[in-house]
Amino acid sequence: MEFDRTACKMDVKAVLRDCRPHRALITLAFTLVVSAITGAINGLFSALSGGQQQLMVLMNQMLDMAQSGYAEANPQEYLAAATGMLGRYGIAAVIASLITTIFTCIANTGYDGFTLAASRRDPQPAEKIFAVFPLWRPVIVTGFLRGLFAFLWTALFFIGYIVLAIAGALLSTFIPVLGI
Repeated sequence: MEFDRTACKMDVKAVLRDCRPHRALITLAFTLVVSAITGAINGLFSALSGGQQQLMVLMNQMLDMAQSGYAEANPQEYLAAATGMLGRYGIAAVIASLITTIFTCIANTGYDGFTLAASRRDPQPAEKIFAVFPLWRPVIVTGFLRGLFAFLWTALFFIGYIVLAIAGALLSTFIPVLGI
């Protein structure tokens, strides 16, 4: 059986033509809602931690230290001051990042299910996109395991690359000794 590209394109166009409301509008609305929520989460954590003010204070202190020559004289104190100032902002940024990652993982799973149902010609209202949120536990576990396995496969290939690089370096070092 051969793949008929033109028939597949005509089938997809027919599916998209029959969809009400239009899928592009649903995608646009979904993107705007998810972007607004993640932006609000990031803005909230930034405001709670005083991120902008701390960054401006740190930049002003860096300029003052550079002009006075203090940074070159005592870099350990400067580093301790900078680390203390950015510590609270860093923790807030990590928490905000974790929350937005979990939210977008769940929301994207709902959107993927919605588009899959549309490709199967199953009637599904747009509200079903956010119906995945009550099933947040298996979605988060699946997303975590997917990321973990992707990291482990990447690490496996990276370790293989390091072993080959070391073997190549050793081989090129001993080629003159062996007379090859």
